Amino acid sequence: MRYMGDKGWIFTNASCKSPQHWASELQYVLKGLFVEIIILPFFVFGLFIVGIRSLVKDSKKKILFGTSSIVSLKTVKSILDKEFDITYFSFKNTNMHVANETVLTIENIAPRWIAKKYPLLLGKYWAFLWALEHFQIFFLYFDGGFLNRTLFYWRLEPIIYQMFQKKIALIPYGGDVWDLRKNTNLYQKYGHMVYEKAYFQEDFKREERVYWWCKYAHLVLSPIDYMRYIPRADIVMLFGHVLNGDEHPYSFSLDMPSRKILHFANHGIRKGSHHIASIFEKLHAPIQCDILENVPRRVALDALAQCHIFIDNLIDGFVSYASIEALLAGKIVITNMDKSLNAFYCYLDPIYYNALFKECPIVNANIDTIEEVLQTLLCYDAETLLQKSRQSRAFALKLIEDDCAMWKKVLSQLLEVS
Repeated sequence: MRYMGDKGWIFTNASCKSPQHWASELQYVLKGLFVEIIILPFFVFGLFIVGIRSLVKDSKKKILFGTSSIVSLKTVKSILDKEFDITYFSFKNTNMHVANETVLTIENIAPRWIAKKYPLLLGKYWAFLWALEHFQIFFLYFDGGFLNRTLFYWRLEPIIYQMFQKKIALIPYGGDVWDLRKNTNLYQKYGHMVYEKAYFQEDFKREERVYWWCKYAHLVLSPIDYMRYIPRADIVMLFGHVLNGDEHPYSFSLDMPSRKILHFANHGIRKGSHHIASIFEKLHAPIQCDILENVPRRVALDALAQCHIFIDNLIDGFVSYASIEALLAGKIVITNMDKSLNAFYCYLDPIYYNALFKECPIVNANIDTIEEVLQTLLCYDAETLLQKSRQSRAFALKLIEDDCAMWKKVLSQLLEVS
């Protein structure tokens, strides 16, 4: 944890350093400006070549997902790949890996000297022209534009897609739309400040980028509560995650000497990790409690396979990707579900969501109720735990089946109009 309390004063970062130094910021701007001026004639020539080559290429409609290395769209691709021609591109493939899934990076498409020496400085222009030539539909996160890290060209990207008759679909993942000015959840806002001292620096660009792309995108999807941060939503859904059940096998076992509870997080403050740790210290039953923070995805999944109860998030108010993974594995999942958000979706589609929440096996908890919830679960006998475990798996499979059907419908619709 990067914070501490001292007589009621909570220190998030006590280094007394500013998040930005004027000299490094000026260097970044001047370097970017120089490159963007120098690259202009080559960029225009590249657009001309792509336009000519597009006239003689086959009319097969290909879909590109990217360009941020976030796990959610990767698993959507892995499931729908058999029915649609989808490519996932990311400038760098981070530890958010999906089993048996190929992700193209700048090293796969650019000349070696660009990929090795200038993967972002020049690679973004090369990758954009490559994608413009080869794909018809672009399914992007709000910060997933190829030219996102430019001073001026990022504004041209959605316009160029329209000029070349490409279709743009956008879906947020969180960090691409979360704005500290609009965030009324103090726990979450504080978590962002602790996690990254300079997080606020992107607020103005983040908002400008979101509004700009929403003007030109053909379709905007909004999962969970992201409508709070975006001005337009053509499709809203509470979940939207598609996972492969075979890659998350049922792994609930009572053949262990003690019950095992797991919590993991990248944003510990935002998920209530320190509060969960204090609750663990109060539990007296013969249990094993583990908290993992900022570990590779594979390590987290291996630990998940060995636990009985998974505590996800006590703050955010929505069901995350990790909760769906835990449900698939048959774990008893505890997370915070905002009742007002659930009510909103019941208002939009009462038949579906009223039935969904009635069947939902997720245990709703927050920082005030988590201790009582855990004490109750630990009193359950083996048969009750096993029954709830099976309900978790069945619920997750049904949810994924529904979301998968809707993803297919959306992609088919985009292909029809492209």
